Amino acid sequence: MRKLWLHAIRRENFTPSTTTVICEKHFTPEDYEVSVHGNKVLKKVAVPSVFDFPAHLKKEPSHRRVLKRKHEESNSKATEQTLAIGEVVEEPENGDHADDGNILVAGPSNVTQKLGFLESSEPSNICNLRVRRSPVYFGHFKISDLNNEQRRKIF
Repeated sequence: MRKLWLHAIRRENFTPSTTTVICEKHFTPEDYEVSVHGNKVLKKVAVPSVFDFPAHLKKEPSHRRVLKRKHEESNSKATEQTLAIGEVVEEPENGDHADDGNILVAGPSNVTQKLGFLESSEPSNICNLRVRRSPVYFGHFKISDLNNEQRRKIF
């Protein structure tokens, strides 16, 4: 936070001491909170931002240009590459593949085969997690809880 303040002040060779103060004119109204007693108090994250610097210390806004033509050309090239990658390759209807068999043709029979394999594999331990009981306080006890067997065990 100290570095932010030093950067905002923009004074060369300035080292603040424990007694250095900054006037309230250098803060915006949003940088203040109203305390319980009705006093204005500076927020902890406030950084001085209002300064009347001489012209040679003011930053000039940088002028940026948008290169539309290059952007449009790059978009058209990217679209062409996407179309080249996304071309559809037709497969023979008998399902024969010259590859090593790692290709899964999307179809209902293949999906059900894979689902059957997943169901037959080892059961997951997700259901075996222990449920943590919430604490029971004396104020939660009611006379009607004595009539219910499960609630009676809690108390």
